[in-house]
Amino acid sequence: MFTRKILVLVSLLFLMSGCAKHKTLHKSITAQVNDEFNQVDNTEIPSEALSTDEKIKALINQGDLYVNRNKLDEALLTYVEAYKLNTENSTPLKRLASIYQKKGNDNILLMTYQLLLEINPKDETILENYGVLLLKNRHFKLAENAFTDLLTINTNNIEALNGMGVIYDLKKDYKKSFYFYNKLIHINKHDIRALNNIGFSYYQQGQLKASEKIFQKVLLLKPNNSKAIFNMALLKAKSGFYRQAYNLFTKLENESQAANNVGYIAMMGNNHEIAEHYFNMAIEKSPSYYKKANKNLNKLKRLKSDF
Repeated sequence: MFTRKILVLVSLLFLMSGCAKHKTLHKSITAQVNDEFNQVDNTEIPSEALSTDEKIKALINQGDLYVNRNKLDEALLTYVEAYKLNTENSTPLKRLASIYQKKGNDNILLMTYQLLLEINPKDETILENYGVLLLKNRHFKLAENAFTDLLTINTNNIEALNGMGVIYDLKKDYKKSFYFYNKLIHINKHDIRALNNIGFSYYQQGQLKASEKIFQKVLLLKPNNSKAIFNMALLKAKSGFYRQAYNLFTKLENESQAANNVGYIAMMGNNHEIAEHYFNMAIEKSPSYYKKANKNLNKLKRLKSDF
């Protein structure tokens, strides 16, 4: 286990190495910690006299100073040094996770969450973050496992319930997805995310009236909710109310993008005349949009030739 953790640590260092090549890294991070403390306290700290826990605390404090100064590369290396001293101490890993999250380094962040869960498999916050990140990166089976474990710790965990609903929607197992969404609504009947997901689930099943009813409810609660507006626009176009769809899309996008969206949905619904009208509108509204809309027009012509 220890060897595997060190291998993961080496991977973390390797992945980070490119971000700090311009820095002078000949001095060890520990030496840098001592330098900083000497400057602040004007006293020498003999590292040999420090216990392992004290060294870890000093490194973490130094890493925190780097973060406060927005020196994230130095902070990363400092926290890694702290982690090396005791791979069962979760604090350096949590600090690392926070920086990887800021940097958007999802792959390294997933590895860090895995190490944290080996230390404490029942850490609800870490397990929740891990599951959400897995879902975001489309690792659906691993996300399902993480959310299942999370629900054994807290049956009302919002992220786990929502994640399971999304996963079962993707599997087209709508009975199970609604089970989880309804649990969310039972916790909070005005849960906007859950309501949007329920509405879109109805949309996927072709239950357009039920879908519209849900999106209308969301828009009564939050008139400017962009997801509900977008979903309602999809629904209107799917139902053949193309002008209404166009008007809704213009609340979120420029007129050319809105027209292209409606044209594309009409094309996918084999309503070729309407599609051509909106593609031409997209080109007319913005010459710079010509390339994308014209590409769709060419696709439309090929489709029409097949009929």
